[in-house]
Amino acid sequence: MENKLGDVKILGSGESSGGEYNQVKILGSGDINGDLKCKELKVMGSGDINGNVDGENIKVAGAADIDGNVKGDYISVSGAADIKGDINCKELKIAGAIDVDGNVYSEEIKVSGAVEIGGNCEAEIFNSNGVFEIDGMLNAGEINIKLKGKNEVGEIGGEKIDVRKNDEIGFGKFFKMSFSNSIAKLQCELIEGDEIYLEYTHAETVRGKNIVLGPGCNIENVEYSGSFNMSNESKVGVTKQI
Repeated sequence: MENKLGDVKILGSGESSGGEYNQVKILGSGDINGDLKCKELKVMGSGDINGNVDGENIKVAGAADIDGNVKGDYISVSGAADIKGDINCKELKIAGAIDVDGNVYSEEIKVSGAVEIGGNCEAEIFNSNGVFEIDGMLNAGEINIKLKGKNEVGEIGGEKIDVRKNDEIGFGKFFKMSFSNSIAKLQCELIEGDEIYLEYTHAETVRGKNIVLGPGCNIENVEYSGSFNMSNESKVGVTKQI
């Protein structure tokens, strides 16, 4: 006979021990002490989880501090999340703000908010329509970045890399408040891929097969094995066919 998992719901101010549950909902201010495994975690209020989190469906619409690693199928952050460890999931959607001290791995990542990652970020598909700061490397098969404000990453590696300025009007209240006076730019040391298109990118080296530089780029070294084209609104120090 299968054991039925219980639920945890914190409405006001309270705390619970870690363990294995069906649903965990924090609607008020709640602490969970210990590792947490559940089918669904929803943080609508303020939640502190002192341990690792393993959940099929994780949604943060309030504020969550997680003192450990986070593993799940689907992770959505429309509020604010501070994660001390790594993230490992199938799909990661960030419409709010997230700060990850460790590494992030997801099959698909969608960013429309603000992201800070202390380690590396790895995905099959990486789509950003927000802002990010990645201390390590961004590595994905397909990378699509629409620039709002200043984006920073140590290195970028991918098969297809597309970076463009976002000229859309009506970013929403969050972006009007945070990035209306910012210059849209990607800052990176090394960008390496097969098919590369860049706008408003500042980098030391861009290396690839077919490279196109649109407006606003400032690249010290370009190395290409196939074709290279650039806008007269960009600057390149040294160009080399390899």
